[in-house]
Amino acid sequence: MGCEFACIILIEYKRNFMKQFKRKLFIYGITASLLTAGVSCKKYLDINTDPTKATNVEPKLLFGYAITTYSENRCGGDGWLPLAFMSQAIATGGSFGWGQQDDYDISTYSLGNVWKGYYNTSGNNLQLAIKAAMASTPVNNNAIAQCKIVLAELMYEATTLYGDVPYTEAWNSSFPYPKYDKQKDVLENVLKLLDEGMAQFDESNPNLIIKDYDLFYNGKIASWKKLGNSLKFRTLMLMVDADPSKASAIGALLANPENMIASTAENWRFPYGKDASMNNPKYRLINELNGGANNLFLANKAVIDYMLPKNDPRIPKYFE
Repeated sequence: MGCEFACIILIEYKRNFMKQFKRKLFIYGITASLLTAGVSCKKYLDINTDPTKATNVEPKLLFGYAITTYSENRCGGDGWLPLAFMSQAIATGGSFGWGQQDDYDISTYSLGNVWKGYYNTSGNNLQLAIKAAMASTPVNNNAIAQCKIVLAELMYEATTLYGDVPYTEAWNSSFPYPKYDKQKDVLENVLKLLDEGMAQFDESNPNLIIKDYDLFYNGKIASWKKLGNSLKFRTLMLMVDADPSKASAIGALLANPENMIASTAENWRFPYGKDASMNNPKYRLINELNGGANNLFLANKAVIDYMLPKNDPRIPKYFE
């Protein structure tokens, strides 16, 4: 009896011990799993320690995103609408609720979105595309040239809109608050970018260029060079009044007009289409907000009142 009782106690003790052992083992296992998962999760989340330094991204993908967002903004978004409606309202062409008849207040949100496009959405991606093209084997000089010409246009627009803007310290993580360069210096760097880009084109490697993501010229080097010279001519014309020394460079370009855009077929255009995702932004705006009726964009009164008495043949081309 005593032995049986002692055995029962021993068995019960063993059973309780095993229950507790298994329970502790289960808890330790869960804890270990959680710790392991925590380490694994942290390691996973820490893969990209610097989001400004993406790796293994093809230049054409960065370039394609940059020019698409730029064109969308420039042709129908925040980069176009404020300027269009401002000039329309000031010219007494009609305000349609966009401000007083002869006064238009540009939204700070629009200006901020445009700024973001020049320096972040488009500008930064072009800089990353240039770095990726430089790191490729062989170096894709043609892609670099394409990026530099587009970047030059972005900076030209930025400084003509805002005046002094960041350039020499822009897109550099060492300068979280880049200095604002003088407009003259920014324009000089625009000319430098254009010259570098046109000189960097390598016609001996026409296949080593961005083609399928080049929605402007499909990788045609000759077209890109004409664009570069045309943008250079425009920049020089902007500068020459304040800096007459630019006249000689203007004369050199005029002496060779075949090197610049000379017909509508060569225009720097972004191809919109009938598909909803490829519609012209202005068309979408009119279609979605006004059922397709254009009562937003109106003729400039100062211009149309001068053209009507002369029955100017351009009227049906410019206006409905």
